[in-house]
Amino acid sequence: MSSAKRHKTPTKGTGTTTSRRDVAKQAVLEKCCSEIDEAMKENDGRKPYGIVADMVKDLKHVCPWITRHVINFAYEKHTGRWITRAKEPMVVKEKEQPTETPKPNIGGRPIGTTNEAKHEMKVRKQKCLEAASLQYDYEMKTAKQRGRYIRRGTLARIIREQKEKFNIPDAIKIDREAIRSRYYRGNLFAKNVGPESPMSDVEPKLVELIIRMGRIRRCLTPSQCLLLANDLIEGTAYESKVIDFKEIRLKKKLQKASLGKKYWQGFKKDGNTCLPSKGGKSLPLIELLL
Repeated sequence: MSSAKRHKTPTKGTGTTTSRRDVAKQAVLEKCCSEIDEAMKENDGRKPYGIVADMVKDLKHVCPWITRHVINFAYEKHTGRWITRAKEPMVVKEKEQPTETPKPNIGGRPIGTTNEAKHEMKVRKQKCLEAASLQYDYEMKTAKQRGRYIRRGTLARIIREQKEKFNIPDAIKIDREAIRSRYYRGNLFAKNVGPESPMSDVEPKLVELIIRMGRIRRCLTPSQCLLLANDLIEGTAYESKVIDFKEIRLKKKLQKASLGKKYWQGFKKDGNTCLPSKGGKSLPLIELLL
């Protein structure tokens, strides 16, 4: 035996096995693409639902390499969409630098605005009621002088016009019977004011002190506000006025004026919208803190 290395001679057809396999795959995929084209022509240019999955199911036992993705990719190359998509340049979007730091969305309205809006709406509703009563009184007197009745729907028209004038939403109701009652009683500006509070002269000073304490970030609780009010009137003529006021209504003798919870509730309802409460603290409006 010669010591020269023996080289294996290539088997006939070994170098072309891979190319033959690729040709066979290409033939199968071209057949699939042509079937898809024919099916789309019969379906108004749209690919029928499930056609690729059915092809895979039929060919899987013969061609184990075939999948839906292989067929879809071959069809894209067949129609030329893959070449067009590959030639498109990739556009990289630059990140936009934020100009300013976004503010967190706290939500809700500023402190005090809800109570202020309620008070404003209450005032506008009262003015609307008074204006509608005046106009209804004029319409009734004019019709009476002419010896006629007012036209049907006059009161509804008056209320609608006055609500538009004072910018009152439709959800808020203006009672027609209240306007008629004011006309028949001859009291167009019906107001039940009630007795005047003996603290009416002291309350502006009390409000001013509470607001000043809020400006220096020393907000007072309702109980602290009552202590402040009692200290303001102690030993003054207003203390005797409060004692007389309470003795008439409580029908018993008092030695000392003591403003309590009921006074604070009435004080809050008496149009003092600049002192909204939140979390047990009497806080001034935002405008008053600036």
